[in-house]
Amino acid sequence: MKKLLSIAAAVCMSFTLVACGGNSGAVDKSEEEATAIVNGFFDALHAGDVEKASSYANEEVTKDLSQITDAAGSLEDVLGQYELEEATTEKYRSIVPMIVKAVFEKSEIKSTEKIDSNAYSFIVENTGVKLDAVGNLDQAFDAVGWVNENTEELYAKVDEVGEDGAIAWMMDKMADYMIDSIGQYFDGQERETLQFKVNVEKVDDQWIITKME
Repeated sequence: MKKLLSIAAAVCMSFTLVACGGNSGAVDKSEEEATAIVNGFFDALHAGDVEKASSYANEEVTKDLSQITDAAGSLEDVLGQYELEEATTEKYRSIVPMIVKAVFEKSEIKSTEKIDSNAYSFIVENTGVKLDAVGNLDQAFDAVGWVNENTEELYAKVDEVGEDGAIAWMMDKMADYMIDSIGQYFDGQERETLQFKVNVEKVDDQWIITKME
């Protein structure tokens, strides 16, 4: 049972990393291209795809997403220690995108300013759960408590299929518990609307987001 509790705690810790932390008239081609980059970036975040979002931005911008990617990496490290069914692994992998989608639920470009032919500045309004709610994500679930509540069934599984089989069973059931708990937690949280200033520049003949604040 101590080993099962330590696994549950490790899964919990992998998600605490997320917390540490229109113009009217004709539109020229360069503005269309720059706008497409901004929309692509936020559309990727709406889908929870941080890797794709990062492809639209430079390193300075994407480093602000590092806590999310760190959490995903930490989770992969935990999952890699156990022989799990692919379906179980995919359940855990769905949690980080779930968090991203909650923060970036809806975005809209509110204004566009042309700096020069190779640079534009956009004001983007984003609505999503408050960042404080993400920072307190550990309040959404108690994986160790879940293990304690299911002690009898876990012991029965150890007797039935051995420790490794019990771990696989526990990880699958706990994934369902965490997904449901996080979903309910976000459903009950207030939303906030924030404005971002997003700078897009043409670098080496390619449009890219160079700054977001």
